[in-house]
Amino acid sequence: MSHTQQRYLSNMNRLIIFILSQSGLLMDGFQTADIPCSIAIIIWLWLPYCIEIEANIINRFKNSQ
Repeated sequence: MSHTQQRYLSNMNRLIIFILSQSGLLMDGFQTADIPCSIAIIIWLWLPYCIEIEANIINRFKNSQ
């Protein structure tokens, strides 16, 4: 499987997890607690990319000093 196909499948899986999570949260109606939970779900799903971005930022600061 190519890297492009793997990223595509990974993103599709993230989308499916996000849609199912949001539908589960909203089944009992919208509540203000749904907002932080939705943000947590987004961060959790995109955690590998967040870690990669953080590592790049840390490396830039280390290399510039």
